Amino acid sequence: MKSIKIYNNLQKLGLNYHTDKSTTHNYKGTTYMQVYDFYLHHRMCEKLNVLEFGILHGSSLRAFRDYLMFSTIVGLDIDPATKIVGENRIDTYIGSQEDENVKKMLEKKYSKFDVILDDASHITTVFI
Repeated sequence: MKSIKIYNNLQKLGLNYHTDKSTTHNYKGTTYMQVYDFYLHHRMCEKLNVLEFGILHGSSLRAFRDYLMFSTIVGLDIDPATKIVGENRIDTYIGSQEDENVKKMLEKKYSKFDVILDDASHITTVFI
């Protein structure tokens, strides 16, 4: 039987993959990965569809793939240089989240997303 390596700290995975969401992207000293870990730790073993807008080098996609062991991780970015090909459980697309054709294509392929992360604008917004 194949052993499964379980990560219980998304922040550490983010640091290992060198995502800015574990360093410079933070709110009052709490990194985005720490916040995501807080909200997602109880869903680590679920089969989710996760969509992230704004993927840069794909570092956070790789961290989410390892953290959410059975999930499909989807990235969308307007920059063609961000395209990732051939990585297990990671799909990337080039386009704008505002483009209706892109929305329809994603809906057709994935039906729904359980988690959507928007890092495209780089604006910290806190909802209370």
